[in-house]
Amino acid sequence: MVAVFRVIFQGLLLPTLSLFGLLGNCLSAIVLMSNGLDMKASFCSLLIMLSMFDSLFLLSTTISFTMPIISSTWSLSIHPLLYPYFFPIIQIALNGSTWSTVAVTVERFSSVVIPGQLERYSSYSRCFYAVPVVLLTTIWNIPRFLELQTCYKLNNSKVSFCEMKNSSDSDCLLSLCATELRQNLSYCRDYILIGNFLLMVFFPLLLLGILNGHIYHVLAQSSKRSSRTSVKCRHKRDQRIATILITIVIIFGCCNIPRVSINLFEVFHLVVEGTMEITPWPAWCEVVSIISTILLVFNSSINIIIYCWKDKTFRKVLFYKLGLSDGIGNGGEFHNESQKENCLVKLKRSLRVRPGLPVNKKVKMMRRLSGLDEDSGDLVEESSRVEITAV
Repeated sequence: MVAVFRVIFQGLLLPTLSLFGLLGNCLSAIVLMSNGLDMKASFCSLLIMLSMFDSLFLLSTTISFTMPIISSTWSLSIHPLLYPYFFPIIQIALNGSTWSTVAVTVERFSSVVIPGQLERYSSYSRCFYAVPVVLLTTIWNIPRFLELQTCYKLNNSKVSFCEMKNSSDSDCLLSLCATELRQNLSYCRDYILIGNFLLMVFFPLLLLGILNGHIYHVLAQSSKRSSRTSVKCRHKRDQRIATILITIVIIFGCCNIPRVSINLFEVFHLVVEGTMEITPWPAWCEVVSIISTILLVFNSSINIIIYCWKDKTFRKVLFYKLGLSDGIGNGGEFHNESQKENCLVKLKRSLRVRPGLPVNKKVKMMRRLSGLDEDSGDLVEESSRVEITAV
C-alpha cells in the first residue's frame, strides 16, 4: 500500500508539480526584475530569492525522490552516489525558503508598521535581509554533508568492498549508510531533532504569525483613517502587497502541518521512551512523510498563481512578457498606483493654470499622457473637486 502511494505521489504527482513550479518561479523572477511593478526593490529582491530557493528545492527533490522510482538503474547505481550530497542541498533549500518567507515578512513589517525607520539603510536593504538568510541556512546545514555516505552491501550486510555484477540477481549492491556522526545519539537528539525543530520550524512559524498579525492590524487601522485620494491609492497598493504576503504565509503554514506533526511525534517519542529509535517505523508516518514532501513541493510551486491572483499589475506585466498583451496606454508603459498619483498631481496643476478648460478634456489629455486605462473614475472625481477650488 505504501509502495503504491509512493509511486502515485512521488513518481507521478511530484515531477508534474516540480515542472510547473520551476517554470513559474523562472517567470516570477523575470517579472519581479522588470520595471513595470509598483513594488520596493528590496521586496522584489526577497521574492526573487524565495523563487531561487524554491527552484533549488524542486530540482533536488525531483532528482532525489522521483528518479529512483522511475528508473531502476538510477536507483541501484546513481542514487546511492548522489543522495549524500543532494540530501543537505534539500535541507538548505527548504530552510532557505522558510527564512526567505520570514525575511519578506520582516521587510513588509518595517515598511508598514515602522515606516521610515530603516530609510537611512535603504541602499543596503537587500543585503540586510538576504545575507543573514543565506548564511544561516548554509552554515546550519554544513553537518548534513557528514551524515550519509555511499557504501557496499553484500547480502544486506555492510562491507568495505565487493565486486558488483551487471546481473540483477547480484548480491553486491551500492547503498546508503549512516556515518558515525549520524549514529551519535547526542547529535541526533540535540541537532537534528530539537535544534532543527526550534530554529527551522517553530521560531519561523512563530515570527510569521506575530509579524503578519501586526501588519494586518496596522493596515486595518490605517484604512479607517485615510481620506485623501493619493493616500487611498497608496494604501490600496500596500494592502494588495500585504495580501500577497499573507496568502503566501497561510499556504506555507498549511503545507508544513504534516512536517511539523512528524517532528512533534519524534519529540514525543524521545520524551516518553528516552530514545530516538522508532522500530518499526509506523506506516502512518511513512504516508504522512510522503504527503509532507508533496505539500512542500506544492508550496514551492504555487507562488506565481498567488502573484497573478492577488496583483493585477503583476498579471499584466507577466502577460506582456509572454506576448499575450501589448503595453498599456499609447506610450506602451504599464500603469500603477504611483503613476496614477503622479497623474493627479499633474492634473491639479493643469486645472489651476487653465481653469476654463472643460474637465473631461483635461482627463482625456492626462490619460493619454500617463497611459491610464478607462478605469480611472477617481480621476474625474478628483478633477471636479479641484476645478471647483481653482475657479
